Amino acid sequence: MTNDSIPKARTFWKEKDYLSSVRVGLTTELPSKYKSSGHFTEVFLNLAYALYSASEANLYNEFTRIFPKYMSLVVPNIHSEPPVGYHNHACLMQRNLSAVIFQYYENTCSIDEVRAAEELLVRCTTFTPNPSALDEYNTKLLGLVGLIQAGKDPYFTVAFKLPFALPLPDGKYEVTHPGGKMTISVEGFVADDVSSRVDDRHFSRVEVTAKGFTCTDNYWSGPNIESDQTEPWNRRLALSVVNRVVLESKLVDESLRIVMASSRDIGNIVTTQYDGDGATFHLSIALTFGGFSLVDTLSRQQVTPEKCQLLTERLSVGEMAMHENLYAQALIQRGTENLVGAYYLLNSAAEAMIDCFLVSLCEKFEVSDKLSRFLLGESICISCELFKAAPVAIDTPRSANPPSAFQRFNFLKEVGVAKPADVRSLKRSLVTVRSDSLRNDLSHGRKDCIPSVAVDKAIVAFRELRSTFQALSIRDE
Repeated sequence: MTNDSIPKARTFWKEKDYLSSVRVGLTTELPSKYKSSGHFTEVFLNLAYALYSASEANLYNEFTRIFPKYMSLVVPNIHSEPPVGYHNHACLMQRNLSAVIFQYYENTCSIDEVRAAEELLVRCTTFTPNPSALDEYNTKLLGLVGLIQAGKDPYFTVAFKLPFALPLPDGKYEVTHPGGKMTISVEGFVADDVSSRVDDRHFSRVEVTAKGFTCTDNYWSGPNIESDQTEPWNRRLALSVVNRVVLESKLVDESLRIVMASSRDIGNIVTTQYDGDGATFHLSIALTFGGFSLVDTLSRQQVTPEKCQLLTERLSVGEMAMHENLYAQALIQRGTENLVGAYYLLNSAAEAMIDCFLVSLCEKFEVSDKLSRFLLGESICISCELFKAAPVAIDTPRSANPPSAFQRFNFLKEVGVAKPADVRSLKRSLVTVRSDSLRNDLSHGRKDCIPSVAVDKAIVAFRELRSTFQALSIRDE
C-alpha cells in the first residue's frame, strides 16, 4: 500500500479527529471487485478505524451503520486473521454489543439482535491470542446481557444540585417522559455558609433515574454524528425531567415563585450506569458544569399536601400537553417580569390549546372526517356535479388558506359541538389573549415593551378559554 493510499480514517484517528474518521466510514462504498490485495486492505482499514473512532466518541448509531460493511469483509474470510488482528477485532465486537444494547433501549433494535451481538463477541474472543486480556470487560458486558434476558433491565442515574429548592416534599417521584417512565429523587438542604444561614437559602439535590444503557461521559453529545443539540445528552435529559416538575408545579399552584433550571445552574454532575442487579457498571463525575449560580428564590416554597398529590398524579399519568407546557413557561416569565416573553408564550399556548381541543372534541363527537377536510381548506367545488362535468382543461380549485382560530370556533358551531354562546365566549377570550394591536406593534418594532396589566388580562383570558373548552369536553353529545 503506497503512501497515497494510506486510509484516511486512520489518519484522522491518529489526529483524534474522530468525527472526520467516522464520516470516512459512513461514505465508504464497497466495490464489487477489488483491484488488488492492497485495495482490499485500504477499504478494510478505513472501515476499521472509522469504527474505532465511533467507539472513542460513543457514536452508537453511527457505529451500527458502519459495522455491517466491516463484517461483510470479515465473514468471507472468517478463517483468516483480520488486518487489524484478532484482539482488535474482538474489541470491536465489544463495542458493537454496547451499541446494540443502547439501541435496544432506544427501541431501534430487537432482543434477537442483542443475542446475535453477544454471540459474535463470544466467538471472536476465542480467536484472540490472549483471551484473558478481554475478560474483565467481557464479564461485565456479557453479565449485563444475561440480566437483560432474565428481565432485569440496566438503568442509569444523573445527579446534581440545584441552586434553588424544588417546591415539593423530599422523596421519589415517577415522571412520564418521551424517553419512557423515569423517576426523580428530591432532597432539600441548606448549605453550610453565611448566605444560607442568614438569608434562609434552600437548595435541592436531585437524581434522575432512567431505564437503559448510556455513555456516562458527562460531555457526551449523543449517539449521532450530526446533532442539532450542543448540550450534553444525559444532562439535557435530566434537566428536562427537572423542568417538567417545575412546570407542573407552576400549573398546580400559580402563586409559586420558581424558575426553570438551566445548565448554568448546576455544579458537579455524576452520571452512573448500573446493571440489572444494581451493581455499578461505570460512572463519570464532572466538576465544571455551571457555577451553581445564585437565584433570587430564597425561602423554600412547597405546594400543599393536596396539591402535592395532584402534582404527583400529573407527573406520572402522561406527557405534558404542549399548551400546558407553554402556559407554565409564560407564568414563570411573568413572575420574572419578562412581560414580552410571557405575552408571546401565552399566544403560542392559546394556539396550541385550540388545536388540541379541536381534535379531541371532534373525535368525541365523531366529526373528525369533517375536521380533516376543513383544515385542508378543501374547496366545495371539488364535489360539485357541475365541476365534475366540466371540460378537463378547467383548473382544479385552489385550496384555501388554513382556517384561522376564529373560523375554527365557527366550525365547532357548524358541526354541533359548540353552541353560539360558547363560540362567543371563545372568541372574546382569544381577542383578549391576542391583543392584536399590541402584537402588531411588537412584531413590527414599533414597541419594545408591553404593559403588565395586558399580560395579566391575557392570563385570565387564557384560563377562561381553557374553562370553556373543558366545559365542552364534558358536555353530553
